[in-house]
Amino acid sequence: MKYIIIGQAIIFTAYITFLLCTFKKALPSISESWYALKPNRRWLFSAFSLSLGIGMIAQVEQSGLMFFSGGGLFFVGIATAFRDRVVEMAHFFGAGLAILCPLLSLGLNNQKWLPLIVFFVSSVVILLLEKKYKVMSNSTWWIEIIAFACIIVGLLTN
Repeated sequence: MKYIIIGQAIIFTAYITFLLCTFKKALPSISESWYALKPNRRWLFSAFSLSLGIGMIAQVEQSGLMFFSGGGLFFVGIATAFRDRVVEMAHFFGAGLAILCPLLSLGLNNQKWLPLIVFFVSSVVILLLEKKYKVMSNSTWWIEIIAFACIIVGLLTN
C-alpha cells in the first residue's frame, strides 16, 4: 500500500514541478492548468487526475471513503472545462470529494484528525491572506497543495 502512496506523491510532485517550470509561477489552481496548457498538452491534466484517482481507489480496503475520493478525482479529470456552468458543478463536487474523503477516512478509521485540522487551519489562514490582507491571489493553488500534503503524509504515517 505504501508503494501506491509513494507513487501518488511522485506523480503529484512531477506534475506540479512541470507546471512551475512551464509557467514560472503558481497558477490560480491546479485545475487551471488545463486552460493554461497548449491544447495538445491538456491531456496531461486528465492523466494526472485519473492516475491519482486510481491510486485512491486502490486503497479502498482502508475505507470506502477512498473509493469516493478516487471517483472525485475522476470527475476532476473528466470534467476539465470547469468554466462551463454545468461542468463546473461536477468538477468542484469531485474536487471536494477528492480532498475531504481521505481526510475524513484518516480521522474516522484511524483516529488521525491532525491532517484534517492542519488542512482546515491552513486553508483559513491562506484565505485570510488572500481576501483580507491581499497578500496572494492564488489561494486555491496553495490550498490544493496543502490538501495533498496532508493526505499523503496522513496516509504514509498510517
